[in-house]
Amino acid sequence: MRHGKGTFKFANGDEYEGDWNKNEQTGNGILRSKYTAVEGGPELTSSYKGEFKEGLFHGKGVFDVEDGFHYEGEFAFGFREGQGLLKVPVNDVKHEYFKDVGFEIYEGTFKNDLLNGYAKVTYADGIRYEG
Repeated sequence: MRHGKGTFKFANGDEYEGDWNKNEQTGNGILRSKYTAVEGGPELTSSYKGEFKEGLFHGKGVFDVEDGFHYEGEFAFGFREGQGLLKVPVNDVKHEYFKDVGFEIYEGTFKNDLLNGYAKVTYADGIRYEG
């Protein structure tokens, strides 16, 4: 039984390093895993560093994906929940002025993994919105 601090490599290649409680990731840790943002899309390397509860992201943490996707904030049972900052890579081929991948940044409150309520948004072209 995993209990205390330790590192574990799962059969699928994911790796967790941190606190364990009765065989569950509970406390602080780092999870390195493969991530697919879109069904059928490429498999990317991701990492989560922060608090866990019963094997799920829970509390404050940072989730990063190798394509530049970044979320820093609060989680509840695996979902973005509470205050957070989300940085999403955007490659908009509809507009010539996006020559490279840009980023959209959302800062505000999340509920069930979605923005909810007041937020500050900065679009890839630099336009800002608050409301």
